[in-house]
Amino acid sequence: MTLSAEPLIETMEALVSVHRTLNAHAKEKTRVLKEGDIKGLEALMKKEEAAAAKLKKLEEARIQRVDEFLAEKGVIGEDVTMSQLLKFTAPEEERELLEVQNQLMDEIVQLKQQNALNQELIEQSLQFVDMSLDLFQPAKEPANYQHPDQTKSPGQRGRSLFDSQA
Repeated sequence: MTLSAEPLIETMEALVSVHRTLNAHAKEKTRVLKEGDIKGLEALMKKEEAAAAKLKKLEEARIQRVDEFLAEKGVIGEDVTMSQLLKFTAPEEERELLEVQNQLMDEIVQLKQQNALNQELIEQSLQFVDMSLDLFQPAKEPANYQHPDQTKSPGQRGRSLFDSQA
């Protein structure tokens, strides 16, 4: 009796599905970042967290399916590659596994690209916030030594965030 690779194929298809969901979230995050929608960003981050947890469980299941499949074939190994796994599959299953592997790789590449774009948008937003804060903060007094007996001249009063005179 030979164990089919079908459970592994199904698990990998589920991984592709979750990655597609993460890609959709990443694209939505780009829109939300451009609009500056903080509440929308928080909601997306919660959805991404749930998808990441599901992804972790599926990855554990995939590893278990590979181990079960190889154990049935009498092979014990860790960090098995797809090419090593394909040696033990039927031609039809080999085609299916390669197809789902390619789909998964495509989704992962797209997700990495979208996440890189989102990272750039976040960095730009942080730079803008930092620049805006610098505009509102007063200039700092020089950090050099001043003799304690030396007093400030009348035109050199200390500045505060709000310069006002009563």
